[in-house]
Amino acid sequence: MSLSNSPIRALLVDPVEEVVRIDAQIAEIELALSQLKEKRALLQAPIDAHKALVSPMRLVPQEILQAIFLSCLPSQHNALIDFNEAPLLLGRVCRHWRSVAYSTPILWSSMHIPPLPERSALPHVLLKQERLVAAWLERSTTCPLSISLFDGFNHATSNPNLGKHLLIL
Repeated sequence: MSLSNSPIRALLVDPVEEVVRIDAQIAEIELALSQLKEKRALLQAPIDAHKALVSPMRLVPQEILQAIFLSCLPSQHNALIDFNEAPLLLGRVCRHWRSVAYSTPILWSSMHIPPLPERSALPHVLLKQERLVAAWLERSTTCPLSISLFDGFNHATSNPNLGKHLLIL
């Protein structure tokens, strides 16, 4: 008996054809789903942008936001020149917060200048530090300042970068 004419093969013809039809339908549905997802993404982008404009945080009065920002500052030491801490971090949240933070001089009235390692005597490192300090001082406007500087050296040795620290100020 030949396998090509076997009754088992005859029984498989209809199911195989049905699987092919189902696979074609799945491909069509997947294509339609992909197109719908693209269309949804195009519609979602402006929705998200407009939702951000009516966010409850945008309705908080500037004075309240400033008070919240002030409570973010460290209470045990001067604010660090660190992009992961207030006040620099607050300016990285959104344009509105940056505007509020940069226009609140009291946020910038305390500053701790971190020690410069010996290898940081490179001109570009010093220039970056100088620019950060200058921007910080500019934002403080006429507020009384509290500036701390810790050189990390004991009194028996001297820090070759201490003079550079002081020049930054």
